[in-house]
Formats: sequence, C-alpha cells, structure tokens
Amino acid sequence: MWNTVIGLPFPPVNAVAPTIISDRATELWGLLASIGMLYALKNWRDTGRPFLLLIILGGGMTTLVEPLVDLLGACWHPIHGQATVFELLGRPIPPWIISAYFAFFGSQGVLLYTLLRKGISMNVIRIMFLLAVVVDAVSEEIALPTGLYIYYGHQPLMILGMLPWWWAACNSIGLFVGIALVAILTPYLRGLWSLVILLILPLGDVLGYSAIGVPSFIVINAQFVPNWLVQLAGLATFILAALLVQGIALLLGRDSPLRQTRTSDSGSIEKIASLSGIFEPAAR
Repeated sequence: MWNTVIGLPFPPVNAVAPTIISDRATELWGLLASIGMLYALKNWRDTGRPFLLLIILGGGMTTLVEPLVDLLGACWHPIHGQATVFELLGRPIPPWIISAYFAFFGSQGVLLYTLLRKGISMNVIRIMFLLAVVVDAVSEEIALPTGLYIYYGHQPLMILGMLPWWWAACNSIGLFVGIALVAILTPYLRGLWSLVILLILPLGDVLGYSAIGVPSFIVINAQFVPNWLVQLAGLATFILAALLVQGIALLLGRDSPLRQTRTSDSGSIEKIASLSGIFEPAAR
C-alpha cells in the first residue's frame, strides 16, 4: 500500500509478531552478546583498558540508528505480540533488536577489531566482510518466515527467501566502517578520549548505509518503478559495498600496497602511506 499523504510505502502496522519467537530471539542474541561481554571484561582485567567493552557498548548504542534505516529501507517491527523498548521516527524497536545489536555490532565488532589490530591481509578483510554478510543473511532468512519483522515496498534482491539481500550488505558495511574507524583512531583514543568509541560505532553505521544504501533507498520509496531498476539498485548497493571494503582493506590490510615502501624517481625511499600505531607491537 502507498501512503499518499507522506509519499512513502505504508508499513504493515496491523501485523502481529509471535511473542514466543520474539522472546527466544532476545535470549539467543543476548547469549551471543554475553560471550563478547565476558571476553571484553577479561581483556579489561588483563590490559587495564576497557577498550573492547566500549566496543560492545558502542555496538549496543548503534541500535539508535535502526529506526532511521527501518524508515528509509522499509522494515517494520510489529507492535502487536512483542514489547516496544523505544520508538523514533514512528518506528518501534523491540527488545530482541537491542540484544541483536549488542551481538552483531558488539561481539562481532570485538572479533573484527581484534583481528585488525593483530594485522590481517587484504584478502582476510574481504573474507571477513563476506562472512558478516552470510551471518546476517542466514539469521534473517531464519527469522523472517516467523513474522518477527517484515520488509515491505519495492525491495531489491529477494534472492532465496524473504530477505532483500541488499540489507545484509548494508548491515555488514556499517559494522566494518565503524570498526575500521576505531582501529585507525586507536593510538589517539586514550583516557577519556576512548569514550568516543560509543559515538564512532553508530556514526560508522550511518556512514556505511549512506555510502552504499542510497540506490536501494530510492527505489524502495518510489511509487512507480520497474522491477529491472529495483534489482539494478540492489546490485549497485553491493558494488558500492565492494568498493568500500576494498578501500578499508587498502587502509588496514597488512599487505596493502599503500603500506609498502617505494623508490621515487630521485631514488629516495618514501612511505606511500604511514599508519604506524594501528597494529599491536606483537604483530609488527
């Protein structure tokens, strides 16, 4: 249905979520988040710095971005059958979404950050992104048939089941941009400055969606659009994601050509890019 007043597709506001599934989803994501939390607390005890704990908390705070992307990307969490923790932009957010963000952006973010700090190759960074996409896609393909939440409108790339796969790319790139920013800024995040992590992760999610999601946002919220253009927009989102991941790999990959020394025409050795301090000393 089309809302002629605001010029957007109308969400299925009468949908009912299965209460038991919503409760189990909250518990499952909460368990995964707890694993990351325990590891972060152990790291705090060992290092004396609550760095990983701040990543977990920043991942949870990224939940505040969910109403915005739900509005632009046409996703609805039913208000019937499950509780609503908060509502922004007319989008209700249930409890399981919050635990999912603590797990996906928090626990998974800790894993990605730890690997980046130790120093991984460009190929591993690319593979990590693909794994994040798969984790998101598999979990959503399992959840969507239960009616836990609903995608509506002209959704691109409905490939296997009920998931528009462009969402998996956007969710994953939001995680990668945020963690990449934390990794780059790590040498400067000392003392109270480390609290900036709580803002970096939500900002990274917004930047990620803004960088690659616009083509899909446009076709989803257009009243009349041919199917071929809808699918093309979804492909464009994936292409932009690939370019952005390549940029992150060039910045943070240990074997990146930007990190190699080259001889200039005059014969002197110069650094093409110097990002010393990103990697842990043991990884050098």
